[in-house]
Amino acid sequence: MKTCARCVVPENFPRAALDPHGVCSYCREAEGKPRELRQVVRRRFEALARERSGKSPYDVVVAYSGGKDSSYTLALVVREYGLKALAFTFDNGFVAPAAMANARNLTDRLGVDHIVFKAPARLLDRIFRRSLESSPYPVKSAERASPVCTSCIGLVKYLSFKTAMEKAVPFVAFGWTPGQAPIESAILELTLPMARSMADAARLPMEKIAGESLAAYFPAPESGPFPCVVHPAAFSGYDEKAVYRTIAAFGWKRPKGLDANSTNCLLNSLNVVSHVRQYGFNPYTYEIARLVREGYLTRAEGLKRLKAPVPAATVRAVRRRLEV
Repeated sequence: MKTCARCVVPENFPRAALDPHGVCSYCREAEGKPRELRQVVRRRFEALARERSGKSPYDVVVAYSGGKDSSYTLALVVREYGLKALAFTFDNGFVAPAAMANARNLTDRLGVDHIVFKAPARLLDRIFRRSLESSPYPVKSAERASPVCTSCIGLVKYLSFKTAMEKAVPFVAFGWTPGQAPIESAILELTLPMARSMADAARLPMEKIAGESLAAYFPAPESGPFPCVVHPAAFSGYDEKAVYRTIAAFGWKRPKGLDANSTNCLLNSLNVVSHVRQYGFNPYTYEIARLVREGYLTRAEGLKRLKAPVPAATVRAVRRRLEV
């Protein structure tokens, strides 16, 4: 199968449309886009932080998985931006024990309060199993993530948002890489219609699986003000080697038994296998292609990540747990 000559998009990826030179449509569309927007967005965030911080017990809720990118984000908001953070971890039942240990180490060493939220395993397993068997999401969503990840992240996003609303925290930060979060959307000030739309987009597909038992996790937003959603890694500079050096200084160690694109979740290995079988491409293709296109990874590094074998023992263990 042919792959884009510039990034890592395979010819069977939606709308890849390789031209006679082997260049995909995504690379062609990116040509000539300005590169200086990152500093503009960073200055805007710094201004918002000066204006809104110090008025509540916490300045930012960080959606914290214990993985490398959310660990880096937590360190960024505390050390570089001087914000009072509350780390929020959603335990989906498949967080690697070493990732939980990393979360404890970083929150302790950074002096950050930490909430771990765990929903019943029976509920989560049903959602994940059904998401694997028959995606409740539009087909287009598979271009960015596996259906299981979409379900899990929907819960993470809204529970983090809900926590910030309850505690009147002005920011919610996510550890998306520049490949996941375009710089144009790295700061998002929510309105009531946007907040309701975000809740519905996450809740409605999962209600088809779990019914009204999800109501407690997705209360309908009634009024603002709403926290500002930010993706600090997108505008603060992102280099994977520097990311690993930064978090290692706080005791972070890479967990074993995970696939090449996860540093926290055991379930991800099965997601990758299932996604490739169903859609024909790795669920990390879009993210890694953007990282390559924007100079954060070399093409060789990106291809290596996408082609890396997943740990078979982890896949078997997760299959047994979910009974799939």
